[in-house]
Amino acid sequence: MKKIVQSAIASALMFMPMSTFAGMSQEEIAKATQNPLTAMYSVPIQNNTYFNAGPSSQTKNVANFQPVIPIDFNDDWTLVTRTIMPLTYLP
Repeated sequence: MKKIVQSAIASALMFMPMSTFAGMSQEEIAKATQNPLTAMYSVPIQNNTYFNAGPSSQTKNVANFQPVIPIDFNDDWTLVTRTIMPLTYLP
C-alpha cells in the first residue's frame, strides 16, 4: 500500500514543470492559484480515514488524487482536466 502511494506521488511530481514559478512574484503566484483557468499544474491529495468501517469494524483509508492539467490548444482555447483518482484501502 505504501509503495503504491509513493509511486503515485512520484509520478505526479515528474509531470510538474518547475520553471513555471521562476519568474513570478509571490503575489502573482497567489493570484494564479485562485484562478481555475490558469495554466498551472497541481496535484492536490485529499486523505480521508474512516474508523469502524465495514462489517468487521476496520479502519478504512481513502486517498483522492486530484490532478489539474491544463492543455493549451491556442490563445483562445484551453482544456483543463480535473480527474479524481481514489485509492481505497480496507483490510
